[in-house]
Amino acid sequence: MSSPIEFSSLVSAGPLVELGRGGEGVVFRVPQFGDRVYKEFLDASYTSPDMSALNRLIELQNRWTPEEKSWLVNRTVWPERTVIDNGRLKGFVMPGIQRRFIRKHGIRSNPKTVLCEWNYLSLRTKFHNNPNIVTEVPKVAPADALALVHDLAKTIKFLHGHGVIIGDISGKNLLWTDTPSYQVMIIDCDSFRIMGEGGVASPKQSPDWDDPHLAGKPTSQESDIYKLAIAAFRAIWASGTDRPSTPSSGLPAVPKGVPDEIRGLIERSMEPTGRPSAEEWEKVLAMPAIFRGRPAVKMGSSVASRSSNSSSGNGIPSGSPRPILKMKRDDLQ
Repeated sequence: MSSPIEFSSLVSAGPLVELGRGGEGVVFRVPQFGDRVYKEFLDASYTSPDMSALNRLIELQNRWTPEEKSWLVNRTVWPERTVIDNGRLKGFVMPGIQRRFIRKHGIRSNPKTVLCEWNYLSLRTKFHNNPNIVTEVPKVAPADALALVHDLAKTIKFLHGHGVIIGDISGKNLLWTDTPSYQVMIIDCDSFRIMGEGGVASPKQSPDWDDPHLAGKPTSQESDIYKLAIAAFRAIWASGTDRPSTPSSGLPAVPKGVPDEIRGLIERSMEPTGRPSAEEWEKVLAMPAIFRGRPAVKMGSSVASRSSNSSSGNGIPSGSPRPILKMKRDDLQ
């Protein structure tokens, strides 16, 4: 088990630099940790965050295959070590958010440095056509959004394969980038929990992303699939905060460059039961994500096309400018 860090040693090298805060925690840059950051639980959020649950998430990395580890360390900010103060859990250390997930966006006279979150993807038609907004948020076509959904589905498949429930998927804790290829990062990973076990905090859902079929039950891998469908619909159709109608006849026609199979996946994922797994999502999206809307080159009975490569990275480099983050309660779980 990774040894905990004493809070006194954490602050001994100099003052912590606050990066952002939410309803349940504050994130700091730690001078001696380079590209790692420290998240401290707020005393007012809940009285006793579960150290055992946090340690279970930290130790889960030992069960990842090399392929999974390569994928997940670049698509999550996974907790790495607990921080304790006089034997009490105070927070934990995790990777910082990589610079390629940070962009400038806002009113032309005063744009802010923001996290490139899913909300900027689903609301893209509103600000890309607004002359009063200046933005570095990439312009994406529906086929590009489909590539992001595929990347997210593959990440969820890996996590579900290890018994993880993401729980609070939302437009704030899904980040994305087009540099050097289309990729998604899930943050607020301490809100994850392992099936059959308690979480660091009580399971919750974000407004406009909640699964109405839970009926008071805790979040589950099935509710993760419901939210994957919401993420897909909002990203591909640029639908803001809308939810897809079911049955499939109520869904809009698929945009150019998007296969019609996505309608079936979304429809089934919104049903109370019988939802497709993340693995099925990933398999269905695999070929469109490879082709990315390019014409397929037929070679006998086979089809050839180019694919984009995923990148690696290890957080915000030391000395990078401080992001200006406007966070809500959901941002730091």
